[in-house]
Amino acid sequence: MTIQIKTVQVCADNTATFNFDSIGDNSKIISYVIGIGGFGLWLDGFEKFISEMNIEVSTVNISALEITVQLDMNISEKSGGGGLSSNACFLTCVAEVNYLKGSPIELFNIQQGESKEGLSNFSSFGSFLSGFNFPSNGDSYGIQSLTIQSALDPVSDGALKAAGICTIYGGKESEKGSLYEGFIGLPSKQDTDITLEVVNIEKPISDSNEIVSHEFSSEVIDAAFLLSGFSLPNQGSAQPITSICAGISLAIPYESSIKIEGKKVSVQQLDAFVFHPGGGPKMNLNGLLIATVPKST
Repeated sequence: MTIQIKTVQVCADNTATFNFDSIGDNSKIISYVIGIGGFGLWLDGFEKFISEMNIEVSTVNISALEITVQLDMNISEKSGGGGLSSNACFLTCVAEVNYLKGSPIELFNIQQGESKEGLSNFSSFGSFLSGFNFPSNGDSYGIQSLTIQSALDPVSDGALKAAGICTIYGGKESEKGSLYEGFIGLPSKQDTDITLEVVNIEKPISDSNEIVSHEFSSEVIDAAFLLSGFSLPNQGSAQPITSICAGISLAIPYESSIKIEGKKVSVQQLDAFVFHPGGGPKMNLNGLLIATVPKST
């Protein structure tokens, strides 16, 4: 068995296909999880209050070594004006190819409020965003504060519940949305040729040029960043916006943002901001840095 990481850039309302590598006869995907590495939502115009906002990823086809997904994402105002066609995401898929006996790696997506049972004990794990949805309530609102954060809480032995937060405060009341999450759980012993390592990254409000890096246990084969959450501190009053972006910047190619040097993985152009004509405040951001490494002997 091997663990593989694939990342693609997908524009709004389009499909994308993750192609995984064969590792021998009858190779096939056993389990997988999809997460957001970064996204950008832009409104068509300036100084607008929003009425709905969403990023939703759905699987439309799975074959032996391919997974095709549909990306629906939008931000719009009450009058019906919508987001730009340039709205896009970096989507990452982590897949387990060919299962062997041993402690399995847990890879799954789950919706806020749902539970997953029959899970193993993990030596390390992490959750991250795979989508969110603020549906229209017939009104429009600015953003005074915002929190979108994945979380999985234990509810019993071998069971977890998706307990993330998805809230926008517009100055009068909170708008609560729904959240879609991904989960990676790693046993203490991975019976695989290629193993997976996970480290949590927290990045408070700062300059996007700051480089985040981590040194893994062995020489890294592949790596990716998965967005776990972002938050905007209270701005004192509700602000109109023109865009909201978080995670790895879409302004440069993904391969220019993730740099692998032996055991070390560095991520640059990692940012989170709400932009409006006054300049727009930065947001706090956190996520997972994941890497595949050769099995230790």
